[in-house]
Amino acid sequence: MGNKIARTTQVSASEYYLHDLPSTYNLVLKEVLGRGRFLKSIQCKHDEGLVLVKVYFKRGDFLDLSHYERSLSQIKGIFSSIPHPHVWPFQFWLETDKAAYLLRQHFFHNLHDRLSTRPFLSFVEKKWLAFQLLEAVKQSHQKGVCHGDIKCENVLITSSNWLYLADFASFKPTYIPYDDPSDFSYFFDTVGRRLCYLAPERFYEHGEELQVAQETPLKSYMDIFAVGCVIAELFLEGQPLFELSQLLAYRRGQYDPCQHLEKIPDLGIRKMILHMVQLEPESRFSAERYLKEYAEVVIPTYFSPFLHNFYQCWSPLHSDMRILLCQSVFPEILKQMMNKKSSDEAGVNSGEFLEEVVAKESVRNAHNSTFTENLKKLQTGKLLQTISSAFRGNDHPFLKSINMNDLNSLMSQYDSQSDTFGMPFLPLPKDRMRCEGMVLITSLLCSCIRNVKLPHLRRAAVLLLKASALYIDDEDRLQRVIPYVIAMLSDPAAIVRCAALETLCDILPLVRDFPPSDAKIFPEYILPMLSMLPDDPEESVRICYASNIAKLALTAHGFLIRSISLSEAGVLDELNSQQKPLTSSTRTSRRMKRINGDAQLLQLRKSIAEVVQELVMGPKQTPNIRRALLQDIGKLCCFFGVRQSNDSLLPILPAFLNDQDEQLRTVFYEKIVYVCFFVGQRSVEEYLLPYIEQALSDMIEAVTVKALECLTILCKSGFFRKRILLQMIDRAFPLLCYPSEWVRRSVVSFIAASSESLGAVDSYVFLAPVIQPFLHRQPVSLASEKALMSCLKPPVSGQVFYEVLENSMRTDELDSLKNWTDKQQGLGVQQTVGTFQLPGLTDCDKAEAKLRDMGAFMHNDSSTTVHRDTQCPEKLQFSGFMSPHFSGLNSLTYEKPAEGIPLYSFNVDRQGMGIPPAASDPPLQMNSLVVHEPDALENESTIFNSTFQDVGLSSNIKGTSIAPEDANAQTDLSGFSSSDRATIPDSGWRPRGVLVAHLLEHRSAVNDIATSADHSFFVSASDDSTVKIWDSRKLEKDISFRSKLTYHLEGSRVLCATMLPGSTQVIIGASDGFIHMFSVDHISRGLGNVVEKYSGIANITKKDIKEGAILSLLNCPVDNYTIMYGTQNCGIHLLDTRSNSNTWTLKATPEEGYASCLASGPCSNWFVSGSSRGVITLWDLRFLVPVNSWQYSLACPIEKMCLFLSPSNASLSSADRPLVYVAAGCNEVSLWNAENAICHQVLRMANYNSDAEMSDLPWALARPLSKPHSQSDVRQNVNRKYRVDELNEPPPRLRGIRSLLPLPGGDLLTGGTDLKIRRWDHYSPDKSYCICGPNLKGVGNDDFYETKSSFGVQVVQETKRRPLTIKLTAKAILAAAATDSAGCHRDSIVSLASIKLNQRLLLSSGRDGAIKVWK
Repeated sequence: MGNKIARTTQVSASEYYLHDLPSTYNLVLKEVLGRGRFLKSIQCKHDEGLVLVKVYFKRGDFLDLSHYERSLSQIKGIFSSIPHPHVWPFQFWLETDKAAYLLRQHFFHNLHDRLSTRPFLSFVEKKWLAFQLLEAVKQSHQKGVCHGDIKCENVLITSSNWLYLADFASFKPTYIPYDDPSDFSYFFDTVGRRLCYLAPERFYEHGEELQVAQETPLKSYMDIFAVGCVIAELFLEGQPLFELSQLLAYRRGQYDPCQHLEKIPDLGIRKMILHMVQLEPESRFSAERYLKEYAEVVIPTYFSPFLHNFYQCWSPLHSDMRILLCQSVFPEILKQMMNKKSSDEAGVNSGEFLEEVVAKESVRNAHNSTFTENLKKLQTGKLLQTISSAFRGNDHPFLKSINMNDLNSLMSQYDSQSDTFGMPFLPLPKDRMRCEGMVLITSLLCSCIRNVKLPHLRRAAVLLLKASALYIDDEDRLQRVIPYVIAMLSDPAAIVRCAALETLCDILPLVRDFPPSDAKIFPEYILPMLSMLPDDPEESVRICYASNIAKLALTAHGFLIRSISLSEAGVLDELNSQQKPLTSSTRTSRRMKRINGDAQLLQLRKSIAEVVQELVMGPKQTPNIRRALLQDIGKLCCFFGVRQSNDSLLPILPAFLNDQDEQLRTVFYEKIVYVCFFVGQRSVEEYLLPYIEQALSDMIEAVTVKALECLTILCKSGFFRKRILLQMIDRAFPLLCYPSEWVRRSVVSFIAASSESLGAVDSYVFLAPVIQPFLHRQPVSLASEKALMSCLKPPVSGQVFYEVLENSMRTDELDSLKNWTDKQQGLGVQQTVGTFQLPGLTDCDKAEAKLRDMGAFMHNDSSTTVHRDTQCPEKLQFSGFMSPHFSGLNSLTYEKPAEGIPLYSFNVDRQGMGIPPAASDPPLQMNSLVVHEPDALENESTIFNSTFQDVGLSSNIKGTSIAPEDANAQTDLSGFSSSDRATIPDSGWRPRGVLVAHLLEHRSAVNDIATSADHSFFVSASDDSTVKIWDSRKLEKDISFRSKLTYHLEGSRVLCATMLPGSTQVIIGASDGFIHMFSVDHISRGLGNVVEKYSGIANITKKDIKEGAILSLLNCPVDNYTIMYGTQNCGIHLLDTRSNSNTWTLKATPEEGYASCLASGPCSNWFVSGSSRGVITLWDLRFLVPVNSWQYSLACPIEKMCLFLSPSNASLSSADRPLVYVAAGCNEVSLWNAENAICHQVLRMANYNSDAEMSDLPWALARPLSKPHSQSDVRQNVNRKYRVDELNEPPPRLRGIRSLLPLPGGDLLTGGTDLKIRRWDHYSPDKSYCICGPNLKGVGNDDFYETKSSFGVQVVQETKRRPLTIKLTAKAILAAAATDSAGCHRDSIVSLASIKLNQRLLLSSGRDGAIKVWK
């Protein structure tokens, strides 16, 4: 092809590249890669993969290409004999009449592309590629073949860093003219970058044409010069050594590349490159000599022969065998890379070892049976065990250790301002293991890990990545290992996901230096990628996550501290660079950085707290997960700090005790001592101590022992005040006669520690008399465990103890309590109880005496407590120590619980127990069972009313529980089915107004919200003609919370919505008079049928009522398949959803207006309707007739009605009374008895929109008229009842309440046009408060609620403590709402609902189109 071809014309268009190629090649053009003037490079698809095709278009005179074809064939034949080549010749070639084609396999990366691709090449990788390039040139030159055009584009690299030298240019000219750059541009400058890799001697000057033959063969030293240029560009991060002009100047001696090469830090590499690119061709070495001369200086000794041989064995294997090979050879790899011996000495042993390993398996003809056999031979469990042992247990070698010995020193590092305990990272050892070559093995593993088929080999690959990560630097850990490990978190095999998670948590603490771009790797990358693990279907993965969450949290904290320090250092450097930095600016910047750091730490703690709560409190929690989390609870507390530990960890820990798993309880009391150190003495006494007391009476010995050990440690650490310590001794000393030696030794340890804490005097005053009955002689010292053990009496035998225990468990507890109380009253407070005898124990006198002594002490202790604590007699509770385990009786103590701390305790009816009531007690006052998690008791039959209320509430709240004799009929009293009761909020629920979610998918007003019976989803109905279904279970977890399904109506507004109880059927009413019914399809899996996916909307039916808009929908209490609804044309109907037909129809008279709202009684005998003209009607459902009807007020429509939920202790007659809350008039709600039209209570909001004072007379009491009579207006000759004048001038709609949500006990939630949600307390109106709303400027949140009386009716008035300073208009209120920091609504609140997840949440919707979720 010589210089003659340089004078051809421009080639044809790209669409004709493959036009002349035979169809048998099956090539499809994919992409044009290079548009060189000489050859066009295109990427094509073939049946066997991607192919690179170089096309030469013939133009002009006929050219004979047979010589070049023979040359290509010769090169291919020569290279085919090389066993493990680094050279890649053209595989096929074809000449047609119009073009010539060269074909070879396509590689995704050449050296030029790889230099600019992440992860960037490390220094040792560059050395490895340079070594392979020299090997490739060595192989080529040894066969007598010279390349002729070595450059970065022709150096191909695989994903495993194996290098090939390709595109041998035997058809390009050897020499080109010095003074004519056109030949260079045509043949060698394929991409137009003007980079030159040609040796200077390949340019000839004018006049030397005759001396230089056209077909002169290439010389090896010409390739060596090009290799030097490529190696220089490799180490200069892609910067070329020569451009064409620079090379020509270098040829003339006018350019020196030494200054450019100074950027390479390795002196040996610089010397080798300068030697390769020297002007004297004969002085350049061969590639083989460079490999020998610079082996010790530039090339590590383990490159050849060990690593090179390992790569040769690796390349032909499939991915599974590659991992198996690496697993087998990894110890030898590490040994060779860490070895300092010479390459020859090390190579002999390593070569023999690799040959022995590879000889064990047949690579090319391996079948499944052969593979399995080789797997058994090669798999070495010792390696994986060694890798895992480096991070054994929950202790990380480079993370702060949290154990009992370190707690005191850790507490001394506490910073109260930042609520932290110092840097969580431990300093890495100075002589830590470093092996720069290990990054090559890491790249090998990453290149094949995703193609491994067998799960246990994928796990082995992940563990090998962990092992290699110990020896590489931080950048390689972040850029190479972490992304692949995180990708394996989505592996289908659970063992792989667990290994990936453990590897991630073990590698991240090793990273200490990272660029600023990776400062937010945890909040923006790692934590979001781990967010799916709490919902993982395999329990083992969730357990693994719980076991490692503490390490992950501490590591994230360390990263945050490092990033903050980097940020501060950057600010200081920037300020120091200025000529005159300002002191005030420096201080401000530091303060802002500190504030920003605190905010980031708070957000990080919040994210980890959400993960912890989801793991241990979510729907997929198990005892094993909770136990795994407890194993490292100390590190979690260290991460959260004191304040966040109290806020986040402390509330969820007691819920662990609801689980019946004995191992979980054992671990809980073993690890709870760490929490005690971090939360502080007050939280321990008020919150954790009752649970520790509870463990002293556990049936499992291990639980009791761990609780006693916890008390011992706390006592030695000075956590207990004297009074608290004496109480703990009272609870623990009866265990001195426990049959188990383990338990008795633990009790003795606690008593000895208590004695040491009390001192000698207090020990003999308080402690000695207590334990005296259990000692046969006085010990030398009460603080000596050995002395106490030697003085203990022999314990009760196990048979006797457990017979007493079994009998006591059969005894009815209430009868025992009652009989014991009566006996105590008769014998006196200080008199002990007589002998407690059981049948079958008459031969055990000694054991019986010990039990009698113990029981007598417990009774005396209880009686003394009753005598001294009479200030709060209404709070009778079970003690933490349950004496039925010892004497068959219950120990009762009067104790006032701490304010705001929920306890596990029973409150017993004193009249039923024979205890006379105190004079200050109200006649119907009953206390209720207080539990931490009400859900655990919902389906249990108990004689006590189970409610969720705060113990710190005032005791004068009446009517919050029912009498024990009526508790079994509680369902009958309330009248609500179980599905209906599920939608009623808890009686003690007091929303705080904290915004949880802000949903803005609707484009217009959201008129109604309906919730499913199981609270798994809720439905919103809007004026934008859509109904959206929301998954409430994702509400608190999903940051980007969106609706799951949407039901579209054709242009009509959706006015109301409801759901059939016990089903997923949704019923909506539209403004065009249609009722739509559909079902929500979902896929449920796992225990409890948890909804995993919403699949669509099905069973859609429509019914045209033809009575105008559907204004209200109401679940009928008669059954679970009928719906009551009201229409715009004065109709009230009962719809049977099974037949899609009306069961009955009632018609209201037109003069009374249409039924705007409905409220139904729980007993299915009556319902109440409110009309648009203020008429309230009580209907008898048995006879379908109106019973009573009265006018609320003239021109005052009924906006909303809801049922008054009677207190649980209400009598049967009072519970069935038709009491309803009515929202009508201006800013007020009234409570009416529909049976006799008597108003019982009026709730009035403060008036903002008027300068005048509010009228003292409420609207509900202003005009108590009966139903109006029809009268004719003579002047207008029309009937007044038709109110024709309203057609011309409709009355303005009053500002007021638009939504109601009743609470048990008569309490009420309201929302209205003033954009506020209020909670009204029925029995204690002064405890009413505003949940959320705009903070009006000049008014402030200083509302108080005063009670007045008007005409014998209680009026609760909301009042401002300070007068208004400005006139508040509707515009001013909307402006205040727009700037409200709490995120209140910006238009009227038209619907309220509630859902129960881990906690009760309030849903509100408004005319602004927003749905807000509050807690």
